[in-house]
Parts: sequence; structure tokens; C-alpha cells
Amino acid sequence: MDVLHKHNNRVDRGLVPRVRFFHCIAPVCVMHCSLVKTINHKRGVTASAEVRACFQSTGCIVEYLARRSVEGEGVQRSTEGAQRGVKSRRERLRAELEREALTAARKLVALEGIEALSLSAVAREVGVTPPALYRYFEGKPGLAVYEDVTRDLVVTVAKAADALGPEDFGGRLYAATRAVLDWSVANPGEFDLLMGAGHVRLVASERHVDQVLIRELGGLFGQTFLQLWCRGILRYPSDQDLEPRLRSQVAAYGRLMGHDYPVGVAMVMITCWRQIYGLLCMVVYGHLASSFDDFLPLFDNMMDDLLALCGAPRNR
Repeated sequence: MDVLHKHNNRVDRGLVPRVRFFHCIAPVCVMHCSLVKTINHKRGVTASAEVRACFQSTGCIVEYLARRSVEGEGVQRSTEGAQRGVKSRRERLRAELEREALTAARKLVALEGIEALSLSAVAREVGVTPPALYRYFEGKPGLAVYEDVTRDLVVTVAKAADALGPEDFGGRLYAATRAVLDWSVANPGEFDLLMGAGHVRLVASERHVDQVLIRELGGLFGQTFLQLWCRGILRYPSDQDLEPRLRSQVAAYGRLMGHDYPVGVAMVMITCWRQIYGLLCMVVYGHLASSFDDFLPLFDNMMDDLLALCGAPRNR
């Protein structure tokens, strides 16, 4: 048995499963030794030569079985690796299909409006059947597009704000709002989905979808308003100054943005936004275009008033 343990350690020292394997074949090896002993006795082989012959042949069995065990584990590892490769490839193909489908859905919205958006229309664009896309959109492609467009808008706005220093509150608010204006002009179809008539039609089927925009875009602007409030720069109405029904609505609006500041701060934010939103619609839909062929002077005038309200005038 000492010789068996030596073979065991030499094959793969320290692996408990394989030690158990050799213990399992030990009875076979003993039987083999008995057989060799009987044969050699008839041939007149000495005891010492007999033992050597027995363990040499037994060692061959051990080495062979050990080699087969290692080869078996190698095949198993290869199979598991192949399965992981197939799974990774499948996941990659699914991710590619999801990206293609989302791109096609956004293209439909941008060119034809939310009315043209359906699973069937997107499936035709990417060359698959509608059920193949159901898992990606959960049957609601409009909501998926809305969330994706919102993320893109927020990334654009955040990049514009971050181009200025963290202490330049007025500059950051101006740059962020200007980025919203420029994005809206460049993407009228997607603006319509987020804030225009397309949004109205989407809300008819997806209740509270506007919470995404409030949380993401409002939360981004809210970071600067939080700093203005914490530093005592922002002047805002007290709770008592707000009519009760208005106060409860503004409080709900503030909670969605995810910042812990008084209701009055959220009131200043919605005061600014209702003016910004009005100008955005004028520009995107061409209202009063006969008089205002260039909206930038009007935009700058509005922003100067709003930044003064926030106590953070921009540096010219």
C-alpha cells in the first residue's frame, strides 16, 4: 500500500478526489498481485522478484488508470469551456439584436413619430419575427425608446455642464439648459416623444412614463440647485407661502428628483422649467417663427432672468 500511495502522490499530490480514486482501485491491485504471486510460484520465482514484478505491473495499471482519469477531466473541462463559449456567443448575439432593434425603433420614432412604432414595424426593420423582440421590449417598445432617448439627452446635458468648473453655478445651469435647447432642435422627433405630442400618446398607454425624465434630467439639474441651497445662495418660498394643493404636487415632483431639499427649492425649479419648456416648444415647433427667426437672444434673456432668480448670474 505504501507503493500505491507513492504512485498516488506522484500522479497528482494533494488532490483528494484522486486519492479516493486510488483507494477505490486498491482491491483490484491486490487481486492482481495475488494472481502474479500464484503464477510465479509455479515458475519458481523468488519472493523478492515476485514482489517487484507484482508492483511493476500494478504500477502500470495505476499509471494507466490515472492517465485515463486525467484525460477524462480534460475532456470534461473542454466540454465545459465549449458550453461557456456557446453561451457567450448566444448572449453576444442577443445583445447585438437588442441594440439593432432599439436603433431601428428610435429611427422609426425620429422619422415617422410614435404612431409608427410597433413590435411588427421594428421586427421588419431588423429582419426577425415580432415574438423574437418581445423579451427585449416586454411588449412596450415605446417605453424602451423613451428611456433610451432620455439617457442620451442626460449624457449630453451632463457633458455640457461638466465643461465648466464645479463652483460656476450660473455657468453650469446656462450650459446645461443650452444643451437641452440644442439637442431639441437637432432631434425634433425625439423631442416630440419626450416632451411633445408623442409623449401625450405614449402616456395614454404607459402611465407615469414622465417620471423617467423628471428623475434623470430633473435630478441632474437638481444637483446644482442642491449646492445653491446648501450654500445659502438660493432664495426660495417657505412651505407656508405655497397653497396646500400646489405644495403637495411640488413635493411629489421634488421627491422624484431624488434630492433632500425643501419643497420651496423644488418650486423654484419648476418655475424655471415652465419657462424653459415653453421656449423649447416655440423653437422646435416653429411658433412665432415669422417674428423670431433667431431664438438665441430670447433664450439668453430668459436665462439671465432665471439665473438671477436662482442667485447665480452667469459670467459673460
